[in-house]
Amino acid sequence: MKYGMLIVDDEYLVRTGIHETIDWSHINVDIVGEAINGKQGLEAALRLKPDLIFTDIRMPIMDGLEMIEKLAEKKYDGAIIIYSGYQDFEYARKALEYGVDTYLLKPFNNDELVKKVREALEKLEQKRRKSRIVGQFERNLPILKEKLFLDLLTSPLNDELLEQLKIFEIVPPQRGIIIGGEGYGDKVEKVKEDLTQMVKNIFSILSEYQNIDHISESSFIILTSMTDILTLSEEINKLLFDHQRKSNIKLSLQISSVYGKNLAINEAYEEIKTLRRNRLFLAVNTVATSEMETHPYKPLVKDIMKLIAEEYGSKLTVKAVADKLYVSESHLMHEFKENVGKTFNECLTEYRIIKAKELLLKGKYRVNEVAVMVGYNDVKYFGQVFKEMVGMTPSQFLSQMEDEFEN
Repeated sequence: MKYGMLIVDDEYLVRTGIHETIDWSHINVDIVGEAINGKQGLEAALRLKPDLIFTDIRMPIMDGLEMIEKLAEKKYDGAIIIYSGYQDFEYARKALEYGVDTYLLKPFNNDELVKKVREALEKLEQKRRKSRIVGQFERNLPILKEKLFLDLLTSPLNDELLEQLKIFEIVPPQRGIIIGGEGYGDKVEKVKEDLTQMVKNIFSILSEYQNIDHISESSFIILTSMTDILTLSEEINKLLFDHQRKSNIKLSLQISSVYGKNLAINEAYEEIKTLRRNRLFLAVNTVATSEMETHPYKPLVKDIMKLIAEEYGSKLTVKAVADKLYVSESHLMHEFKENVGKTFNECLTEYRIIKAKELLLKGKYRVNEVAVMVGYNDVKYFGQVFKEMVGMTPSQFLSQMEDEFEN
């Protein structure tokens, strides 16, 4: 690697001697410029960006010390060697405050100069190597932090993991709650936007507690030191109902307690995943806890949702569901709309289209086959409903997904 060096001195003979009497190529140095005072030296340094500046202290217009001070203000990150007479020794030492690597006392010979240049470049290389490592570490910091948090959720807590977590100032609570959340929608950006807002809203509830979190494009996990799971689930229910009125993005949340002598966070996270798998269905905003009596929906509504999730592919009507649950159609429709905020048919349609998208993305079925599988014998009508819900036809949806996967 070649290093560029700038010489700053008001004496022509000194500049010429340094330039021409030393074989700089032998130590991989190129003289990239010369300057006759600090003002010219500053301008040349900012323009040429040399790896090394070799400068006298006493010069007209602007001396070496003032030049070095201004270079420090400009965040110059190369090496600097200064030289001066004995009478300027204290003056030269002051320059060290501005990051000067070393100095030479006049008179000096070529061997001394080359030795100092070698030392300065070695220090510079070490500094740059360290800077690259720190920069790489800082760039990878979010990934490393995310990995450690996921390790905390999936591995038994031990001293080694605790020490690693300390680096990122992650302190697992002695007792607490894990909150999991998933979002569902056609636009990834909108799903993440809604999830991020939900996390902010949850944090407003948990403002008095220690919290750590991880959020991705479609899910989030929060670990909090709060322990009152019933109160928290009730507060989150309110957030979900408020969200449901404002957004088409569907959210599903799960809550589990963290406790025990060994702080089995990974076991609590497994419960979160179990609750997630067993959610009623994705078409309705839900929150699930290990104590299901805190679920926001009435038993009748849960039974209706369960039937939708199980029999969406059949000719499912309000009458058929009401007959199975031994209630009147009017009572079923009233209870469902009042508790969920949507009609039975709206939720059935949403769920069918969600399942249709899942089936289409598998790539195993034609559009007409998917239509029948989700309860539509009329393919044309299925296409109309799909376009109304998704904003595009089933074929366009498949084409867009294929393009995204290719990119």
